[in-house]
Amino acid sequence: MIAYVAAALPLRARAQRVAAELREAGIRVCSSWHRQSTATVEAERRLTDAERAEIAEQCRSEIRQCDMLVIILGPPTTRHGSFCEAELARHLGKRVIALRPYGASEPRGVFLADAEEARDVDGLLRVMCGGPAR
Repeated sequence: MIAYVAAALPLRARAQRVAAELREAGIRVCSSWHRQSTATVEAERRLTDAERAEIAEQCRSEIRQCDMLVIILGPPTTRHGSFCEAELARHLGKRVIALRPYGASEPRGVFLADAEEARDVDGLLRVMCGGPAR
């Protein structure tokens, strides 16, 4: 099983933790953005259009490799690249699983309305393996 972990840049630390836990559970994680020290909002502001295009193509390539995309949801943000990644994954026929924080009750938005859902990594692993998130 191969997973791509998507999240807004401000949630990079959580993406790193989720990716590590998935790897510990035997899931191959193909997303690389969260391992890069330059993956910050501040660093992204300094990128040229050509550099942004290169990063986008790398992400698209990794999404094409995955079986499923895990999108980490968090507080409202102006960062929305992960939603584009989730929609690309759906277009390619991949599973999309929304990982929401405990206690989150706000709507997930139109594009994630029918996505599978989990509230923690244990629930995520259950969903990935075909069981209920609980």
